[in-house]
Amino acid sequence: MCWNVTVICPLVESYVNGAAQEAVSAVYVAASSKEEEYAQLDSQYLYELIAVETLNVFNSSVNCLLKEIGLRIF
Repeated sequence: MCWNVTVICPLVESYVNGAAQEAVSAVYVAASSKEEEYAQLDSQYLYELIAVETLNVFNSSVNCLLKEIGLRIF
């Protein structure tokens, strides 16, 4: 399994307009950029992207991943 963690600040000038309209805007921009970057990763790898805003917003796949990890712990 490969993980890529991206932490983004929605207060940066290039994200602030989108973040003002929708709280998760910066996360989705960062996540889609990383997904494109790693799209060619060999299919033998399980790739999970974790995108987090410094203001504590996660992308949707992080919630699924954390839930799955939690289920496997118990």
